[in-house]
Formats: sequence, C-alpha cells, structure tokens
Amino acid sequence: MTSHARSMQVRRDMTKGEACEGRDSIVSNPTKSRQSPGVAKGGVSFVSRQVRGLVPTRGGLHYSTITVMLILALLTVAGVGGGGGGGSNGVWAGESTTTTTITTDHLTSLLVVDYVLYHRLPSVCFVSSTESQQDPWVERTAARVSRLTQAYMAVLRGPQLRAALGKEMVVVVEEEEGWWRWSGNISSSDAGRSGEARLCGEGLVVFRLISHDDAHFFSLVCDVDPDIMVRSSFLKVFSTTLSEAKWLLLSPVPLHSLHLTSPYLPLHSRVTVGVYSEGSHKVALMEAYHVTTEHNLTHQLSGSWVLHSAHDQFKEEDETLKNLPKSAFRNSRLKAGEGVLNLPGDVDWDTFKKDLRPGEKVLTKSVKFGRLEELQGDPILRRDDLTGVHLRCTTIQSPPRTILTPAADGGVEVTGILGSAFKHMMEVANFTSKCRSTRDGQWGGVVNGRWTGMVGDIVRDEADIALASLDVTQQRTEAVDFLMVIVRTDYRLVMKRPTNDDRMWKTFTSEFTREVWVVLAVMLVVLVFALYLVTRYTNDPTLPFSDCVIIVVSGLCGQGCIIDFQAAASRLVVLTLQVLHVLAMAHYTSQLVSSMAVGPPLPDIASLSEVRRHDTLKLGFIQGSSVTEYFKTSQSQDHQVIWQTMDKNNLVKNREEGMTRVLEKPFVFLAAGHYLNQEYGRDCRYFILPTSNFPSMSALAVKKGFPYTPALNKIIMKMRMTGLLKKWQNEWSPHHAECNDFEYSPVEFKIIVTALLLMSTGICLALSCLICENLISKR
Repeated sequence: MTSHARSMQVRRDMTKGEACEGRDSIVSNPTKSRQSPGVAKGGVSFVSRQVRGLVPTRGGLHYSTITVMLILALLTVAGVGGGGGGGSNGVWAGESTTTTTITTDHLTSLLVVDYVLYHRLPSVCFVSSTESQQDPWVERTAARVSRLTQAYMAVLRGPQLRAALGKEMVVVVEEEEGWWRWSGNISSSDAGRSGEARLCGEGLVVFRLISHDDAHFFSLVCDVDPDIMVRSSFLKVFSTTLSEAKWLLLSPVPLHSLHLTSPYLPLHSRVTVGVYSEGSHKVALMEAYHVTTEHNLTHQLSGSWVLHSAHDQFKEEDETLKNLPKSAFRNSRLKAGEGVLNLPGDVDWDTFKKDLRPGEKVLTKSVKFGRLEELQGDPILRRDDLTGVHLRCTTIQSPPRTILTPAADGGVEVTGILGSAFKHMMEVANFTSKCRSTRDGQWGGVVNGRWTGMVGDIVRDEADIALASLDVTQQRTEAVDFLMVIVRTDYRLVMKRPTNDDRMWKTFTSEFTREVWVVLAVMLVVLVFALYLVTRYTNDPTLPFSDCVIIVVSGLCGQGCIIDFQAAASRLVVLTLQVLHVLAMAHYTSQLVSSMAVGPPLPDIASLSEVRRHDTLKLGFIQGSSVTEYFKTSQSQDHQVIWQTMDKNNLVKNREEGMTRVLEKPFVFLAAGHYLNQEYGRDCRYFILPTSNFPSMSALAVKKGFPYTPALNKIIMKMRMTGLLKKWQNEWSPHHAECNDFEYSPVEFKIIVTALLLMSTGICLALSCLICENLISKR
C-alpha cells in the first residue's frame, strides 16, 4: 500500500472512531498502552499528531468498546475520572486536577501542553537522557501534546543522541501522515541539507533536568567552542545553533543536581527554566544565560504558570515562589564551580509584577490546564546589562564619524558621531572597550584571497567590533555580522578646482572655445575679401589687399578709418564689421573680467559617465573598498564599462593618496561624501561634485555569532528614535564651504604675461619691418 493510500485509510479509520469514542481515548495504563505507534529502527520514538484510538471493526462496535463507554458514563455521573471527563481535557486516568495534590510529573506534563498552546509553537522535540528506550513521562507528555495541539512532534532518545554526538549517526526523520519515523543513518554533511532534520531546531526543545546524569547530558548536547561560538555537538543533532532553538528545561527546587554552570548559554540563547516543587500547583519560569564564558550564570524571573483549580481554590503562597528572593530575579548568579542554585527568600510572581521596569508588560492567557503569565516581547532584548564585559574595538580615521586621538595606553580615543554613539552604548549596556586603529588603514575587502582592514581584524579574532561606518555589502556579510544600520553613506566625485594658474598661457584665449575662434577667423577672411571686391568694382577708392586686412582687423578691435565710403555695398560691409565687433567684444570682455575677478568657470562634469567620456581625466578609488563591489555588481552599463577598463594604477591605498593625486594630475577621486565635506569642504583647491553615487547603508560590524547583537541593536534603535544620532550629526558635521564667494585680489603678473608677450611680439615685429623697409629703400 502506498503512503497516500495508507494516509487515506488512517483518516477513514479515525473518522469512524471519532463517532464512537469522542475526542480522545482513555486507557488505564498510559505507560504501556499509550506509547508511540512504533519504535524506530534505532529505537527512537516519533509520536504522531493524530492519536490512534479504539478503531471499530467492520462488523460494528466491539463489545469491549461498548463496555468501556458504559463504565466511562457511570464514572462521569459519579464524579470520578479526572475532574468530570478526562477525554475532554486530555488528562490521563488518575491525573485529577481538582485535587489538592498533584505529582510533579503530571504538573510538568500539563505545563508543556499549555506552553505550546500559549506560544503557538509549530513543533516540539522531546529530548530524553535515559539509557532505556522508554521514558514514561516523555511518552505520556508527547502523546498529550500530539492530541491537544497542532504542533509536529518528535522524541529523541539518549542512546541515539549519544551516538550522534559521537559522530556515529545523525537523527533524520520523515513525515508520513503526521508520523515522524526513522529514515536511516546519514552523514553529518547530509544532515545540514535535510529539511526534516531541522524539526528540533525551529520549534520547542523540552528537556527535564532532575538528576546529575541529566545535567551532564545537557552539557554534552550544548558543548561549545567559546572562541567561535559554534555548538558543534548541537549542530550534529538539531541542525541549528543553541541560540536559534527555544528550550524549556524543567527542574525541581531546590536544584541540587542542576549544573547549569557547565554548559555555556550565550546571551542570545533562548533557554527558559521551569522551576517547581513537590506538592505545588505553580511553576516559576526563569530565563537562564551567561554574559560571557567567564561570567557566572544569570537567571531572571520571566513568568508563572498555575493550574486552574489551584488558582481558584488555593490562595496560599506556593513553596516554589516563596523561596525566590528579589535579588535572584534580576541579577542572581550561581557561583562558579558550585552547580547548586540556592534561592532563599519570600518574593512571589505577584510581587515581581509590581516591580516591572519601564516598558515591560505581562501577557496573561488562560490556556488548557492553567493560567500562564509571561513578560511580553523578545526576552533577549531585555538582557541589556553586559555586566562590565570588555570588547576589543578596531577603528579607522573617518571624520566626522570617527575622529581618532592617540591614547596613553597605546590605543586611540574615538570621538565624532560614531564615537559619541559608542560611548553612549557603553554607558547603557554597561560594558568597556579599548579601541585601536586598524594596522593596514583599510576598511575591509578581499585582496589576494585575504581579508584586509577592520573586517580582517574581526575575521582573525583580533577584534570583537569595528567602530566605523562600514558599508553593508554581500561579500562582507559572509565574513562578519552587522548591527542595525546607524548611518547612511553616499559617494562623491572630487577633482581639482580650476584656477588662473592652470591657464596662464591661455588667459586671453580661453574666453572663447575653439569653435568660436574658428568662426571669427572665417568671418575676418570673408570681410577682407568682400571689402577688397566692393572697392575694386564701385566708385569708392580702390584699396590694396593689405589695407583691407588692416581695416577689417582694426574694425573688429573697435577702431575706425579715415576713408569715406560712398557706395552702398562698401557701407554694408563696414556695417557688418561693426556689428561683429559689438557681439564679439561684449562676450569676450564679460568672460575675461569675470575670470580675472572670481576665477575660471567650474568643470562641466556631473556624473561618472561624463568622467568616462572625458579625454584626459582619470577615475580612481580605494583598492579593496566597498566601491569595488559596487562597480562589480552594478547593473549600469557605464559602471560595467568603467570597471572593465579601469587602470589598476588608478586604484589607491588610502584616501590621502587619492586626494594628493587630485592636485597633481587630471585625476577624479571617488570617496565618501561625509569625509570629503569634513576634511576638504573648506579647501578651495578641491571641487566636490554634488551628485551622489552608490547610496548605501552603513553599520558597525561584529564577529559571526556575536551574542550581544540584540542588546546593542536595541540601544541603536532607541538612539535613532530619540534623535540622539541626529543631534550628534548636527554637532560634528561641518558647515558648507564658501569657496564660491567673491574674493577681490590684485591682478598678478602671471595673469597678464600672455598679453605682455603678445604686445612685445608685435613691437618686435614692427621694428623688424622698419629695419627691412629701410634696407630696401637704400638700395
């Protein structure tokens, strides 16, 4: 029979059974009768979302079924059987919730059901440390969860987990009509690609800590390399990291056997400990984590669960919460090496709720078996006290965001926009830091297969955080993590501002373009020939060709002549010459005066495409910076052409080298706009083009798996919402440069040297002509 056919048969059988038995089946011995439908090949049990009940035969109801139903009816009328019908609330026989006492096994089992319903979890994974293949508590709790919730559910046994942790096998399951079954042994590399293996990492992982063996097993599962924050053993089983999984640990008070100091629970882990005591109807929910591997365990009260019957009938203080002091709720820790959690005191959950911090709220829900109350929101965001942890910082000079000053301890003192933000983060999150400038002066890129700059410092574990406005790029996200975007960055083109020194030999010729000079020359030739012809064929005196040239040139310069032209044709030629003189002289003198007073006009370049089409200008930027990736991944055809034709000699090592090249040669440098405005906005030797290129998001970078990312992101969010970042930007951002204002200064000799040379050349030419004429006349 195929899987689909079996599924249809199961559904038909279940439909028939529901009409006879009600919602759930009741058995007298849950340990024997309610175990999983089958045991996996390796002995791992997987419990179905659908619970098989008493299935009727083809011929009708079995007589035993009718007998059970009659007995159930009699017990219900008599008020026996779990508070008025175990089938309606999923309570096993003998698990009455209306009695004064209830076993801890039953209490924690009901808690798990309510916890799944409260959080609407998609999957539940029960982990058992027992060496045997059967765990009664796990079996009955798993069956109850499968009946009363919509979560997928699996049970992983101790022998199989130990084998997986020992690199012998990996637990992988497959679904068949809601049943999770063993699919065989596969390699660790295949487990990471299996979607089914992620079942235990994306939902809730339930584990009971009631013995030393349990604590040791939990430490084994959560084995961690503190340097890289990767749970190698955990990944072998759950295909996820400990921080991504949601844990519910159940343990009694006093916790004499709970060694939670042995496994390292990072700050961003999601571990909730349900603390209970014998005879209690309440369970205290507490968060547990370590700030660092050197810090002791920190635990905080986060919620409470109480049975409905206990809440309605019993008002006395529960022993579990009686023994929890105020100091334990917020900042209590286990001493290193003790492994014992001693919580004397007299504070309960109601007292804790009265002492909530600003912004904290409690969400209360009445679920299946009891009332569950928990603090709203992500618990990781409440862990904003890093208790003095020290972070190594790498940075780079980039005013106005990071301004570095040498410190006495060999590091650097960081001020500026991000320096002010980082100091605020240190005060709020209660951590310390020592910053040093990155050795190679780079931001972070791959050069010859190796990360450089601040990103390289983090990758090589020489720093924990990069204090700079690093652009968030795809390549960098593969090597480091980024905090929330703190600023935005755009890139501007900068080039040398034109001056009169650059055109010393063209001071009196650069007012007109080459095309205008050509048109003037052509007009002069035409006017000379026109004047020569009209004087030759009219009644006006015939002029020699040389005199016509002198008359036309003099007229263009605003000089007249003593010849009295009578013919209409001659007068029209002279009138045309005068109009040309007015037009040419008006435009020429206006350009000459303005250039000598305020300098030459600004470049007519506005974009990268125009730079590419320019004949003499060369484009450059920092090698290995984020701009390199922007050009590589850009969809613009111009950007692709620029990158493919880029001369590697135009790539510079740092900003200072690029700005030096701008002044020395026809070079256009592409750099961050905030840096150019801060450092060179008032330097009138440079011209910063207003067009923005490659707008990007920038943030602080941290190493992969950084446990303090949520706490720091929370502070950054508040700084943005309260306007602190805007305030620091206004304080540290410079005023715009005023290089375009008029500056009056004496005309220097180098400006008029061209005119003097031209006049000197004319005088020399006149003297030469005089000498030649005298020599000729004497002969």
